[in-house]
Amino acid sequence: MTFLLSAGSAERQPGGRRRLQTAFPVALVVLFLMQWACSPEPALRLSGGWIREAPPGSMHLAAYFELHNTLAETVTLTGASSASFASVEFHETRMEHGVARMRPTGDIPIRPGETLSLQPGAMHLMLMNPSRELGAGVTVKLLLHFADRADLRADLPVRKAGD
Repeated sequence: MTFLLSAGSAERQPGGRRRLQTAFPVALVVLFLMQWACSPEPALRLSGGWIREAPPGSMHLAAYFELHNTLAETVTLTGASSASFASVEFHETRMEHGVARMRPTGDIPIRPGETLSLQPGAMHLMLMNPSRELGAGVTVKLLLHFADRADLRADLPVRKAGD
């Protein structure tokens, strides 16, 4: 038996064909709703990521971004890595006796609904010993590592400071 799909009501056509006039739009709506219901919200969202361009020959760059935890549980950020750098560490800038000092941080817990903000003059990702010159316009691949979940990949563009 052959079926034809079009808008309207179902009816049998001459020659053994049946016209399914409402099935196609209904099927599209059902498929859309199934996809929407089955698509998980991203658990961790990285936004606003960028790497500050360093002067030629510099062995240290800094990365900044916001990491939003949309999960119902705390996640623990344990580190980061990149094939473009020999070493990657989370650092925090603090004033000590009137002098700005950078210190590596330990593990960083991010509570449900919380946003970790890495920005100039505060917490940042220190990228050390680049494997090549990284000028403005280049994109660097990073992996963020967590104690209790899979790594999160981030592609961050290199920008001039102030851009």
